[in-house]
Amino acid sequence: MIAFNRNDEDYLDWLQLHPDGYVANVRRKLSPDFVVLHRATCRRISRPLLDPAGYTGRGYRKFCGISLADIAAAPERCGRPRGAFTSWCRFCKP
Repeated sequence: MIAFNRNDEDYLDWLQLHPDGYVANVRRKLSPDFVVLHRATCRRISRPLLDPAGYTGRGYRKFCGISLADIAAAPERCGRPRGAFTSWCRFCKP
């Protein structure tokens, strides 16, 4: 698993290199209340934004992994049990 914090450029590069990967969208200040799982291709976390720091530079950061097993540790970093995401994106259905 790799973390992106205040680094949209590397985050977007990672998405391009790992289209079959997964992303946990979390708040900048890690919280057990918000750990949302997405596919790397989900438009909610990958479409071009007007704000150049809109993905990892404002109120959010991302944990990325090439498999579900790889990303399962993201909730633990936020104070939740391993693999216990608060939700799975209803648009990309990971």
